[in-house]
Amino acid sequence: LFNRFPRADLEWLDLDLSTTKQPVHRIPVEFQIVLIERLIKFNVPVLLCGPSQSGKSVLCKQLWARLDSKQWNVKILHLSSLVDSMTLLRTILQSDLVRIQSNCYTGVEGKSVLFILVGIDRLRETTEDSATELLRAIFERNCVVARANEEIHFSNVHFIGEYTTVANQQFTMNSMGARLQRHWFPLQIENPVG
Repeated sequence: LFNRFPRADLEWLDLDLSTTKQPVHRIPVEFQIVLIERLIKFNVPVLLCGPSQSGKSVLCKQLWARLDSKQWNVKILHLSSLVDSMTLLRTILQSDLVRIQSNCYTGVEGKSVLFILVGIDRLRETTEDSATELLRAIFERNCVVARANEEIHFSNVHFIGEYTTVANQQFTMNSMGARLQRHWFPLQIENPVG
């Protein structure tokens, strides 16, 4: 991995600031945070994958601390196998989103909204009204069809997912439903916490 890499504003970020050397196979946390930040700003959903206690939530908190609170609202949603599309849609719409046009929602005061979806691995993917189908529709068209052909559009709404794998097992995109996997940018997290 390079010791330095260009940022979007043409400034160079120096990664040699740490006093301890990390193993060669590990991606520095600072690089991961900058990468995730850039991806979500370009509306690419990021999927953090790794076993329990691998640092996925810690990385999200570090990213959250880095985001400007005047421009971003961050909402954490804990998912379970009981969550269906309507429950998830209702939760998203009630999370400080405001209607700016007849069917378009954005963050309060024009802020971007970042949803951290904890437990993507727990969602059911076989039914038509599953939460994974709702996410797929949002990622694909930036809108969903709800109740009698009513389209709901989103503006400046971004997503990060946490996918917990079995210990010592690498995540593969085949672990997810085929219809949803092409929309996520997977990032394997292997930095033990503590």
